[in-house]
Amino acid sequence: MQTGGSPGLDYAGIDANARNKGGRQALAALSAQELSLSVEDGWLKAMWQPLGLVIFPGRFSEERWANVLHTMHALATSLEESQT
Repeated sequence: MQTGGSPGLDYAGIDANARNKGGRQALAALSAQELSLSVEDGWLKAMWQPLGLVIFPGRFSEERWANVLHTMHALATSLEESQT
């Protein structure tokens, strides 16, 4: 998801820049989905990193991943707003 903001942030940088309520809620929701987040070259990236024994790719849930995309959009918007 393109952020239009910082060219690079790790999780701590994302945490520091997601200042509004929507961004904070989105960051918490994405963290609960076992996603590793970063911003690289202006793009918010999420990589699924489950804990424990998981059969890859596991069961696909359209609803879950559609929600993840919606939440990533909210976080990307928050990061973009923090850069202006």
